[in-house]
Amino acid sequence: MERDYVLTRERFESIVGQKMDTALRSLFGLGISSEEMAHLEAVKETRCRALMQAGGVTPLPGVLGWLDALRAAGWHQAVAPSAADPLLGQVENLLDEPARADRPDGFASQAK
Repeated sequence: MERDYVLTRERFESIVGQKMDTALRSLFGLGISSEEMAHLEAVKETRCRALMQAGGVTPLPGVLGWLDALRAAGWHQAVAPSAADPLLGQVENLLDEPARADRPDGFASQAK
């Protein structure tokens, strides 16, 4: 069920922030089945996890400095992925922020 599709930077930027079903319909048309959307989402999540675990993802320029400045100023911080099954562990590793066990939602948080 693989598709031979190259996602250009321009096309990627046009779907950033969209829900997965909206993005996939934008990329592949309204005729894409719910089964194929589920499959493509699973493939994307698997590849994203592998890329993050291999160290192939880095924060955008300035993000770590911005987080350090907020932390130094005493601001609370959280990682809040919008995915139903968030890549929280990989995001924590990327930001070097441990999750706090006392948070019921499991999101990372640091406070001064």
